[in-house]
Amino acid sequence: MSFSFHVREKKTPADTIISGGKIYTMNDSQPTVEAVVVSGTKIVFAGSEKEAIEYKGESTQVIDLQGKTMTPRVYRRTWSYDGPWL
Repeated sequence: MSFSFHVREKKTPADTIISGGKIYTMNDSQPTVEAVVVSGTKIVFAGSEKEAIEYKGESTQVIDLQGKTMTPRVYRRTWSYDGPWL
């Protein structure tokens, strides 16, 4: 009998996790996601809520969109985060 274990690397805790609504990405291969993870002013992850929660730390702010839609905002020709855009 053999056993196999998969050890997941611990994610660096993020400042903010946003989920709970439709989140548009402007990425043709992934036009919407369940969650977005933000550290500082950078989006570090966009994908499933299950994966996003791996970035949650003691001081991470979790924002529930409560079914609302979040759309990206382009600022100075780069992606930035300054709060959810509802």
